[in-house]
Amino acid sequence: MSESPNHNSVCLFSMKRMLLAAFAATALAGFIIAQPAPNAEKKGPETQLGQSMDKLNGAFRTLRRQVADASKNAESLALVATIRTEAVAAKKEIPLKAADIPAAERTAYVTKYQKGIDDLVTLIGRLELALKANDNAGAEKLVADMASAQKAGHDEFRKKKS
Repeated sequence: MSESPNHNSVCLFSMKRMLLAAFAATALAGFIIAQPAPNAEKKGPETQLGQSMDKLNGAFRTLRRQVADASKNAESLALVATIRTEAVAAKKEIPLKAADIPAAERTAYVTKYQKGIDDLVTLIGRLELALKANDNAGAEKLVADMASAQKAGHDEFRKKKS
């Protein structure tokens, strides 16, 4: 028994459609992969201050989730140490937004930024003492104060992403 000529042409047509579909999918996948990451354009230049703040923020987010749990105080103290280290490093840097401040006001702006970091370091010290004393309710309050200071500091000193 032999297959009819129409059957061979239908199989050949189906194979061509499958190959064309596979080629189109491969081309589309290559195009999608070649596109830049959506956040790459909005993030802006990477600075030492940005790197320190990213590390500080990561530790702070974890701390906020666990500060109420006294069984995690040792971990929380390690996070507090990271936050302190990065805050001290951040104080040595100048925010990008300072370049947008008129030259006559820039020194006062940077001094205010540094004072804000000093205030944060003071809160960090109080938080460390509360955790060492197993005063997790007090530690929660201090973390809330730090979150408020973070928001105010970002509003004033962080350059808006365009």
